[in-house]
Amino acid sequence: TALGTPLDADGRVLARSLCDEIERMTAAGTSGLLLLGSMGMQPAVAPDECAAAAKIAACQNAGRTPLFVGVMDNSIRGVCARIDALRGLPVDGVVLTPPYYYGVAPEALRNFYHSVADFSPFPVFLYDLPVATKIKLTYPMVAQLQKHPNIRGIKTADLPMILELQTDAAVKKDFTAFYSGLDTVHVGVQNGVCRYLDGMFSCAPRTAQAMEGWFARGKPQEGLAELRGILSLRDTMA
Repeated sequence: TALGTPLDADGRVLARSLCDEIERMTAAGTSGLLLLGSMGMQPAVAPDECAAAAKIAACQNAGRTPLFVGVMDNSIRGVCARIDALRGLPVDGVVLTPPYYYGVAPEALRNFYHSVADFSPFPVFLYDLPVATKIKLTYPMVAQLQKHPNIRGIKTADLPMILELQTDAAVKKDFTAFYSGLDTVHVGVQNGVCRYLDGMFSCAPRTAQAMEGWFARGKPQEGLAELRGILSLRDTMA
């Protein structure tokens, strides 16, 4: 699940609230945590508070489940500074959209990801979020990027890309794809997708747990009924 980032009126991380959120998701059986993604509003959180949130989350999680941290920025230097702030923490990967301010040509985008992957002591996961970045990670681009030994996965709502990554023999075995198309999670599950990630799960942990339980038991329609509850909550919030 992607976590929200609880802040006070001055933009400081509320440690107890973040810890409570992690405990709720852990109790619901989440298989991993993403801190400071789009649900976590990472671009709106001050860099020092991003580092504080990562330290709080890493301490509370205590290695119980994989922890990924968003390090989005508009320059290689900016991303590397965010990664530097995580050194020494038990973080299992960093998650990174394309730069979201300027348009980036394919060769520059490859250089961006390769440079970060060369620098990072943590595995790098691509984050395909064209609604925010206005840049779509295409399958040919991802197929090239995954050849880098430290680029280890992708989060995307592109279901055809997910399915192709799962069947392409040229994709390395340790490259993990997470499906983030909340509205069609049930369709992904029916097509063999077993890893999906969304921030709404942090808003409805018990419903997400029930949904996953139905999917795991091979009952997609029952799982869809739980998913519709989560979608209704999202639409109400929106």
